Amino acid sequence: MAPKQSVQALFEKGSKLARAGDLNAAAKQFRLILKTNPKVAEAQFQLGQIAARQGNGVEATTRFAAAYKLRPSEPGVIAAYAGALHQAGKDAAALPLYDKLIALRPHDAKPRADKAFLLQRAGQFDAAEAEFRAALANDPNDGELYRVFLATKKLNADDPLIPTMKTAWESVKLNDRGRANLGYALAKVMEDTGQYDQVFRYLDPANALMANAFPFQMSDREAEIDTVCRLFEDWTPSELEKTTSAQPIFITGMPRSGTTLIEQILASHSRVTGGGELAIALKLAYQAIEFENGGRGPTPKAIADLGFAYEKELRRKIGPHDIATDKSIQSYMVMGLMQLAIPGAKFVIVKRDPRDVGLSIYKNYFTAGTHRYATDLRVIGQYIALYERMIAFWKARIPDAIYEVAYEDLIANPEVETRKLVAACGLDWEEACLNFHQTDRKVKTLSLHQVRQPIYASSTNAWQRYEKELAPLIEALEEGGCL
Repeated sequence: MAPKQSVQALFEKGSKLARAGDLNAAAKQFRLILKTNPKVAEAQFQLGQIAARQGNGVEATTRFAAAYKLRPSEPGVIAAYAGALHQAGKDAAALPLYDKLIALRPHDAKPRADKAFLLQRAGQFDAAEAEFRAALANDPNDGELYRVFLATKKLNADDPLIPTMKTAWESVKLNDRGRANLGYALAKVMEDTGQYDQVFRYLDPANALMANAFPFQMSDREAEIDTVCRLFEDWTPSELEKTTSAQPIFITGMPRSGTTLIEQILASHSRVTGGGELAIALKLAYQAIEFENGGRGPTPKAIADLGFAYEKELRRKIGPHDIATDKSIQSYMVMGLMQLAIPGAKFVIVKRDPRDVGLSIYKNYFTAGTHRYATDLRVIGQYIALYERMIAFWKARIPDAIYEVAYEDLIANPEVETRKLVAACGLDWEEACLNFHQTDRKVKTLSLHQVRQPIYASSTNAWQRYEKELAPLIEALEEGGCL
């Protein structure tokens, strides 16, 4: 066994390196501790933290499990282990850990909130509600907790939570982030309870706070689209000798257009694995065209490498599969390139009335720093116009590879449109696709509640209720030729 002072010195050195961001060197120090004393729970825990920061979920889970075995009553260890299990998709194993943490810290809102979030993602909305309400009782000023809970819950007008939320809105204890979250939640409550004239009272301040925290430059987006169009305007690729046999189904469209619904329908098919927002295609495609260096037409080798690299990442993320969906929104930017690199790929574009899309974008909170355009109605309209320009560009070049489904048509004629969608993806018909809301899979987007319900029409033409407030959006859409 290493001397106590030696273990302490190694631990301090490792901690300092980890704080400085030198994770490999830090991990080396903690492994040295375990080499001489494998029962140092703190070293296992730190190695788990490092693995998590490096994106190695398997090792993180293993390290946290080892730390938990040594310190089964340490709250920080329990929380880290439960979180790692959740990230690994092992929710059944994570739940009793959250229960243990709640028992240890009954007045702490976070473990209950974490458990509620896990239950919510799994579609266990009633169980999640009980935990959310208990967590909010412990922390009634947590704006984010209200927003996450109410994403899958409609309150009645007499729910005692509503005056509690309004009291929190007036609290000086709220920081800007908490106030923005609470603003989105209150706006939803106002709409759910029919107080439509009060919706933008909370929605506008919430979006203003987000815009201040995460500014957006439309010129950057315009330049990005100009670059892609310039590179592929007159580009004729050489024939490839080898291509991947992967068969992904790319599902794309504007946020809030119905892409999650389409994925849930397809993922209900026995041959299809729902991948969600994988965030692979755009990154690899931009590498292939050297986008960061101004861009260039890719060589045949670069295209072939792109296809095989995508297939490798796909299998790493979702494991063995027959056909997988990829619902990464930004894949529409590089559809033509991905079609060449992966000849077996299918592309589904979801269309929806841009006024409903714009309203839904403005009403919803997106992960901090993403979709920065979403906080200004006029900017949202301009962004949609740029999206339409990119879609038109690829439809003119690879029309046979793209299938377009209109959200409103799907809502009006679900069986007809679902059968057409399934056939367009090269799949035999299965009734499960029509009963998509019964499919048991975790959904990680804002639509996680909607896709567990049968198709309903209440979200169509919602913009008409707020036509006056949406004037900047409608004007921008008209200027961009989207209406």
